[in-house]
Amino acid sequence: MSLLENSQEGYSSLIFEYSGYKVDPELSQNLWSNILQHKWVISEKIGRDVGIKVACMDFIQNIMPVEDNLHDPLKIKRLKRMGAQILDRAAWDTISDSQPPKQIVDKRIVLPLTQSELAKKHGVFPPRTIIFFGPPGTGKTHFARAIAARLQWWYIEISPSDLMSEGEDRMGSKLKHIFEDTKNLDEVVLFIDEFEEIAGNREHASRKDKSITNEFLKQVPIFRKEKRKNLLVCATNYIGQLDGALLRPGRFDCIIPVGELDRIAEVLFSGTF
Repeated sequence: MSLLENSQEGYSSLIFEYSGYKVDPELSQNLWSNILQHKWVISEKIGRDVGIKVACMDFIQNIMPVEDNLHDPLKIKRLKRMGAQILDRAAWDTISDSQPPKQIVDKRIVLPLTQSELAKKHGVFPPRTIIFFGPPGTGKTHFARAIAARLQWWYIEISPSDLMSEGEDRMGSKLKHIFEDTKNLDEVVLFIDEFEEIAGNREHASRKDKSITNEFLKQVPIFRKEKRKNLLVCATNYIGQLDGALLRPGRFDCIIPVGELDRIAEVLFSGTF
């Protein structure tokens, strides 16, 4: 018996030991690799390491029959590279029910995404793009994280410094790659902080700043058309600094103030912007 055959028999024996299921030795090595990837996925999801026996049983009984493509090695690698997290569901409960934005978020964002059939019945389209705006320290990032926690979707956070990691000239290219990566994933909340730094007003902007805003304007319609269950959430302290094209109908489904309503919020919600 060759070394490879010994290895195959070994993986087959391990799977049988942990799950009680007999597996063809020729398939066992690839299956064992998928089980280890599954162990990482569910450990990330619940926030603690799970035993290999639990992961093996769960994969054999629940995942393997439906060939869940979340366990595609390329997707796992992509999630790791983007810093994806599954957040504790309790994050949603840390926001007081008395905060007006929570009611808006629950009604206009969470419910259409979690009760898609009911939303469809009533002609409500689940949102794809959101802006949170308000003064610093009012909880915009916390709301984005809470949405991901409530949905139990992957949470990926992007800041201007992340986009500048390869230099200012590469910001547009890096933003494009992030959106392209997201297109190959499902159930992701992509959060962009300090949004005004990425999509600022082009009227008096430099060539580089205009290029990043232009790239974002290209990517948003593509993102909205994708048949994936993904959500783009952007946050800004200074909504007046955003390029006006972003606030026109068809780009963002919801523009939600967090904190005290200022004059801009009053204009937005009066429908006269």
